[in-house]
Amino acid sequence: MQLAIPFQANGKLNSKADEFIIDYDSNKNQYQNLVNFITAFPDKVININIKSEINFKELETLNKIGKIKIILNPRKWALSAQFVEKGIDFYFKKELIPCNYYQLHSILSLGVSDIYIQDDLCYEMDNVKNYCRQYGVNLRVVLNTIPHSMLINQEEKNIVFYRPEDTYFDWYFDIAEFDVTTQDNKINWNLLNVLYDTYFINKRWYGNLQEIIKGLPFEVYNKSLVPDFNECKLNCKMKCRNRHSICNKCSQFLDISNLLVAKDIRFDFS
Repeated sequence: MQLAIPFQANGKLNSKADEFIIDYDSNKNQYQNLVNFITAFPDKVININIKSEINFKELETLNKIGKIKIILNPRKWALSAQFVEKGIDFYFKKELIPCNYYQLHSILSLGVSDIYIQDDLCYEMDNVKNYCRQYGVNLRVVLNTIPHSMLINQEEKNIVFYRPEDTYFDWYFDIAEFDVTTQDNKINWNLLNVLYDTYFINKRWYGNLQEIIKGLPFEVYNKSLVPDFNECKLNCKMKCRNRHSICNKCSQFLDISNLLVAKDIRFDFS
């Protein structure tokens, strides 16, 4: 699984990343500076979040001198055919993420190079991964967020969240990111370093997962949660939603975790 991070001049993680994510606005930034930037990192894929009008002539030039992907505003989806025709990789911002197979097929058919998923699709990972592979599309994941489109209450124990200890990342996901944007739209570089160390180096978190996962609606003390907690959900197809289903594994595992926390019992992940 590769790593995509926001670019930081002289950043600690620059050498670790496979892809950089940058913003570009032709009304504020000089095109030649963008050319120079892409030329300076020939071994990196540069994900360009364009905040101005699309200039295909400029993008074609950039595509020749380096490896680029365009992060496209969903409102500009009608330009998809031109990206495909010109051989420029693109994918949509996180405002357009499929949550079912109809939406997945619709977005894949536009010719995207990468895609995020959420909701029901996260419970059919084998099928979704194979389907994306048929199109040659990369699956992207934001590891420290909840891949759900609706507000979640504390009773929804079957939600998907990604633990640093999970071992299935490399199989299902091609490119990982972290959400380290603050409320005032700045990058928390210290948090990025912590999350990288947690998910890629140590692969451990000893405290409450709410400390590192945005939107997690209830406390999860990681060291008291059974190691394969998430693996049982990967392809369960949310059978618990069936009116005749008696599956409540997620709730049971979390209840057991709370009992272990109360008794100060922890799993040894070493």
